[in-house]
Amino acid sequence: MTKDNTEESKSGPDTSDLTLIRKILELETLFDVGAAISSVLDQEKLTDEILTRLAILLDLKGAFLLLRDADGDQLNAAAIYGTEEKTVIELQMATDDDIFESVIANGTGKILNELSVPDTICQHLMLIPLKARDEMIGVLGVVDRESKDDEVVPFTEEDQHLVTAFANQAAVAVSNVRLYANLNDTNERLTDTLSDLREAQEHIIQQERMRALG
Repeated sequence: MTKDNTEESKSGPDTSDLTLIRKILELETLFDVGAAISSVLDQEKLTDEILTRLAILLDLKGAFLLLRDADGDQLNAAAIYGTEEKTVIELQMATDDDIFESVIANGTGKILNELSVPDTICQHLMLIPLKARDEMIGVLGVVDRESKDDEVVPFTEEDQHLVTAFANQAAVAVSNVRLYANLNDTNERLTDTLSDLREAQEHIIQQERMRALG
């Protein structure tokens, strides 16, 4: 081994190696989340898993998932990582809720690296829309990415691509759970209807027997 190679080995992997390792880790994480989506039908468990993996991968201080209510009028917290629900509400109020709604309306993500909010809430914010079957169902938000020196750094377009991939996974998860719940509800209604029909049929048969007996 030459002197230059020895010095490089001692100094650790170069930037290109670290980038490759990071990409592999991102792909593995997305694969794991995809596998979980196909096997778990618990919305809370799935969304918590997605936020946790994303936060660890990007060294985030916080992340949250907001879903529209049944009427589509309000965004409610479905999952939160690293912060509290009141902080997410404060963030919505401090940034003007129209920003969240505009992300959904436009269907495009937004990076807000220069926020006019107290540092106690956050310094940097990224919002990504959740789209399931051509319907905008909510927003995935990530807060304050930390560097190796524990300093908060701005979000990049590369970060946005990764968060968008996780948002797509989250949208699929929520859509699958809702579809499963709707199918269960339909099945229960059909079962109840069938039971009622059987009772009615038995009642009619009993009446006919009584009439036949005179």
